[in-house]
Amino acid sequence: MASNLKYLVPNLITLSSLCLGVTSITLAARGQLHHALWLGLFCTLLDKFDGSTARKLKATSSFGVELDSLADMVAFGVTPAVLVYLAVLRFSPHFSGDWHWIALAVSLFYAAASALRLAKFNVIAQSGEFNQVFQGFPMPVAAGLVITPLLLICKYFEPSGYSAHLADLRIPGALSPVDGQHFLFSLMVPMMALIAWGMISHLKVPKLLIPKTPFLRWWVLIHALVMYLFILTRTSPEVLLYIGYQFVAISFYFTWKLRRQPGASAVPMLTAMTYQLEFKRREDEQFSEKQ
Repeated sequence: MASNLKYLVPNLITLSSLCLGVTSITLAARGQLHHALWLGLFCTLLDKFDGSTARKLKATSSFGVELDSLADMVAFGVTPAVLVYLAVLRFSPHFSGDWHWIALAVSLFYAAASALRLAKFNVIAQSGEFNQVFQGFPMPVAAGLVITPLLLICKYFEPSGYSAHLADLRIPGALSPVDGQHFLFSLMVPMMALIAWGMISHLKVPKLLIPKTPFLRWWVLIHALVMYLFILTRTSPEVLLYIGYQFVAISFYFTWKLRRQPGASAVPMLTAMTYQLEFKRREDEQFSEKQ
């Protein structure tokens, strides 16, 4: 029994991500949008900790994999969708009235795309296919691409309540509100729709592994350290946005570079829906027993 306690550690980290996602939604509903957005970004930092901790403790399990998927759906699928909808409902001059259903529809599309992306990733990972790069934006990356620009808009929009601390340098100027609203919040609706499409598209997204080339190795390490430092200190969403959309540009480059490589061909969503891996394992086991 004592040896099983080590399995609690990675699973508690996973549950922390889920709980932070729910807390983020609660803060946004209470009007503390910028705190909610920083908390949503903090969830992305926990994404790798549970898996790496489980491997170091030799505490990997199928239970942990399933729990991680459920937590990811809340933290990176539901939370960004709700945060954008609540922000748009309050600060957008276009979607805060009778047209709010458009923002709601896009939020639902984002949540649905997250669920499809997660289910597709799980079955592809179990099947062992297409391990070179990710297909479509991973959910933590998509969440960061949605939350970071919204956080940056809030930083320069005084009615949002964002207050920059001493280390969080601010470019002089602000977004002038009209009746407490600004059109940049409206732009978050089509942007979230594009990112949702990016999750279920055939876009080739590189896995964040440590490259062998010294320059690329340092590039990855420095950007990762900067990202972790700035999220933990709640500093400079401008830099975080720059890092995030560098990743988008690299993904488009990978898609173009791998377009003719057979080993990098994408698995269509409808094909992934037909996978019956567990049933296939049972059939193989029954066949082995008969033999």
